Amino acid sequence: DIVESLPAPLASLVKRMEACGLLRTDQLPNHCLVNSYAGGAPCSVHQDGPLYSDHVVTITLGGPALIEFFHCTADGSAGDKVVEVMLQPGCMLMAAGPAYSDQLHGIPARDVDVVGPLCCNCAAAGVAVGQAVPRAERRLSLVFVQKRRC
Repeated sequence: DIVESLPAPLASLVKRMEACGLLRTDQLPNHCLVNSYAGGAPCSVHQDGPLYSDHVVTITLGGPALIEFFHCTADGSAGDKVVEVMLQPGCMLMAAGPAYSDQLHGIPARDVDVVGPLCCNCAAAGVAVGQAVPRAERRLSLVFVQKRRC
């Protein structure tokens, strides 16, 4: 069981997620992973595990990165790329439904991301297809999840 509440600054972000209608009361995160990535470091292609409910909210800080989503093949490996999302500093990404349950996601190791035709948020992220976006020296990722109770 989860015995501690989120620290006040993180709890404040969760309250804002609820207030703006992003999450229902029964979906509110009770856990936050803080990941720090150096320069062009990757986040290996993966699918979030069964310990979490079927939605995740990620806030990107520090520097940009292009996250990729893939079909999950029968053997659990990454198949065809489905979509890319440019994560700019300060942006929030919510993955739910098939994007959470049926797809794999990851960020490749590279110093510069080149926005591809599968990027679904070019206008919102202020980028264009073909644009090279250098990675920063450090990127932080706040990953809000609802851990299931055992």
